[in-house]
Amino acid sequence: MRPTPIPFAKQAYQRDLSFAPEQILRNLIVEKDESGSDPETVMLLQRPGLELRATLAGPVQALYAPNNALTGFPALIAVAAATVYSISGSRATALGTITGTDTRVAVASNFDRIAIVADGCLWLYGASKTSTANTFRQVAIPVGYRAVDVTTLDGYFIVAMSDGTFYWLVPSDDDFTGTVNALHFATAEAQPDSLVGVEIWNGNILFFGSASIEVWQTTGNADQPFQRTPSQGFQRGCLSRDTVQQIDNSVMWVGEDAKVYRVAGVPQKVSTIGIDERLKKRAGSPSAWTFSYSGHLYYVLNIPGQGSFAYDLSTQVWSEFASEGNVTWRPHVGASNADTVICGDSTTGALWTVTDAYTDAGTLIRRTTNASVAIVGAPVRNDDFAIDFGASGPCTLNLRWADADEFLSDQAWQPLDAPAGASVVTLRRLGQARAPYRQFEIEITDPVGVRISGARIGDVWR
Repeated sequence: MRPTPIPFAKQAYQRDLSFAPEQILRNLIVEKDESGSDPETVMLLQRPGLELRATLAGPVQALYAPNNALTGFPALIAVAAATVYSISGSRATALGTITGTDTRVAVASNFDRIAIVADGCLWLYGASKTSTANTFRQVAIPVGYRAVDVTTLDGYFIVAMSDGTFYWLVPSDDDFTGTVNALHFATAEAQPDSLVGVEIWNGNILFFGSASIEVWQTTGNADQPFQRTPSQGFQRGCLSRDTVQQIDNSVMWVGEDAKVYRVAGVPQKVSTIGIDERLKKRAGSPSAWTFSYSGHLYYVLNIPGQGSFAYDLSTQVWSEFASEGNVTWRPHVGASNADTVICGDSTTGALWTVTDAYTDAGTLIRRTTNASVAIVGAPVRNDDFAIDFGASGPCTLNLRWADADEFLSDQAWQPLDAPAGASVVTLRRLGQARAPYRQFEIEITDPVGVRISGARIGDVWR
């Protein structure tokens, strides 16, 4: 009797209309096995862990790395509980305060100033026309307008307004005395929708509306520095500003149709039907952030009430990232400072560093995946279940199983001891399996690094 391979879930996927078990890939990522032994083999590895870096008054509303060479300029900016901080190591220095209770705020910087949009208002940090000292101050925008986002291009700050208008702040001009010049404006008006956000893409400006996206470019004309590119533009809107993220020379966002898109030429849908279904079930506005770690580039989408799902651009696979005791992964904003990734908590003031740690700042990481095998005809013996496994230290691997007429969550876990290093962990005598399928689930909570390469039934025949 030949062993039957049982492939584990290679993607987090749930589809109500399929009436099939949810495919679980929680706190695990997919990586191709490049050892050369089998070009088709993939491994499930643990997602990165977290280490505590600093604690602010929470929640954290933004993290931003200006990457500015100017002496004395902050290397990392954090906004938490309406206070703006400069972060150096684990030390936080308050720069000023903003108004409002927005869950996320928008931050951008040019060579010598930082701009923040929150609660419909605009703030600046940096020197002014009257002082060379860096100060934090609110900048008045024209009456009747509400700022929704900010970005920067060629030194200009571009401030998007909810009605479709946008203003620009001229570098080192009188705009920085405390008032936006009311004459420095244009309107993204190819479609009559409101503006949701703005982002830079390959030297162009993308204005995200609720039903369309306009592409603008620089002109070199000081009086009218930006113009719409008539041959470009997308009949695709944006559901939430905070899903718009630059990543790998492209931009990703959640469209007005609750699907995830990536644009590097024209918008391409990258969400699965399972992710689309979760977005439709959302309990609030989705948001996203991006980070690169250990050869993987992630777009992490937080869907309120559903969870956090990370799209890995290197494998084009969606994994679920979860924090113990939370529906979503606790980080919801992030920034990279040199080769270090810093992220901030959605409910507390915790700032973390993304690391190879096997816990989230001391809290266990529950790594879970599952597999199914089809059963045709009469019940069959399930003599054993063998798992190709690797661990950085001794640990317990928990296994449970259920047939289609049983609830997997009602079944007791069977603990299996696994040694450090590579091994095959086997459980025998699992009883008869009934049609149409038997589902297996694995969970590891010990603070060790883990690898799962596959599973089989029929290794041992009796």
